[in-house]
Amino acid sequence: MEELIVANSGEVNTKGFPCVGIFKFLCEDEEEPLPGSPAQTAKSPTGLTTQLILCTSVGFLCFLLFCFLRVRWSTIYSPRLRMKKHAPEQLPTSFFGWIIPLLKTKDAVIMDKVGLDAVVMLQFLLMSVKLFAFCGFFGTVVLYPISRMGGDIANGTHPNHTLSILDTSITRSMSYLWVYLFFTYLFVFATFYFTFLNYRDYVHIRREFLLRKAKTISSRTLLVTGIPPHLRSDRKLADYFEKLGIGVVESVHTIRHVNRLLEIIKERAQYLRQLETFYAKYLGNPCHDPRYDPDTFLNEDDGPSTIKTKNDRPVVKEGFCCGPKLDAIDCYSEKFNQVDDLVTKARKKGRFSPTSVGFVTFEETISAYVASQVLIDSTPFQLRVQLAPEPRDVLWENIAMHARERWILISLP
Repeated sequence: MEELIVANSGEVNTKGFPCVGIFKFLCEDEEEPLPGSPAQTAKSPTGLTTQLILCTSVGFLCFLLFCFLRVRWSTIYSPRLRMKKHAPEQLPTSFFGWIIPLLKTKDAVIMDKVGLDAVVMLQFLLMSVKLFAFCGFFGTVVLYPISRMGGDIANGTHPNHTLSILDTSITRSMSYLWVYLFFTYLFVFATFYFTFLNYRDYVHIRREFLLRKAKTISSRTLLVTGIPPHLRSDRKLADYFEKLGIGVVESVHTIRHVNRLLEIIKERAQYLRQLETFYAKYLGNPCHDPRYDPDTFLNEDDGPSTIKTKNDRPVVKEGFCCGPKLDAIDCYSEKFNQVDDLVTKARKKGRFSPTSVGFVTFEETISAYVASQVLIDSTPFQLRVQLAPEPRDVLWENIAMHARERWILISLP
């Protein structure tokens, strides 16, 4: 049987807590909680303790797994390091050494390398962590002891104590319900406060982003959709926007139907990827021959053939399965050159009809912003303008899609 130590200040249980106030319930004998009571629910396997242990364990294991795979699978976890342009700085390869440099990374660097959307998402996650820590602290220190004792702080009665329901202590317990109301308002106002700070930072970050983007062409360019047939030419569309008095138009480009040319370009890209794959198998990836210089052999047709490697030149079979074996590099080089000639001829001689989509570039950024916020034409779905996205964010295959087709695809689940 546990012995209780009696001190001058009062009774103390074996855990070292005084048997007064909110710690009085620790000195009482444990009773079997009533079925369905809050105490029985808290002690059940689906209680708060089980959830905390489970979520903490799974989260910690996932974190360790990420630290382990981050360096070993760099192609998946850090693909941007392979970019020739806009590649971020490489983090330390130690197990936990990447955390501090990552936390010290400024928002301007992230915005320059990844974009504004990534910065906003990270800021929102950081705000969520702060809000959860604030609410969790007061919930654990204040609300949990009150709920654990059924609100009777003076007597420290257990929440499943039968007499506390039958006698006048129920009135005394109800006097502490104002604590829940107070913290409800506190948590709500804390949510508003952290959200306000997050939006204030967002306004500041977006302002910096727009100032950085002010010197780029995309900040002065409009994406115009629903161009009527009589304006589907570069000159006529430029004259139309010039007459609006918004600003001086620098250039206009009307998108044209290039379905056949696009198919040939896709075929050429496929042959190019196959050719690069066979060169990588033959020369190695990367090529370790000291005489190999890609800049030197860039404009030489027979440059890579002078490199001697230990690997045999790859071969492919002509036909389905029983055809003769051909040199893979020579075969795909010939196919690539043939399709490349078709692309060159199609661009020179092809006449492509204009679409209802075009890009209008102004000399001043303010002109593009004013044009994007006014109604250019009163006809529905005609001459709709918006700020043009960056070229790398445009899906060129669907840029000339008809408005009806676009609305149908958007409405589909």
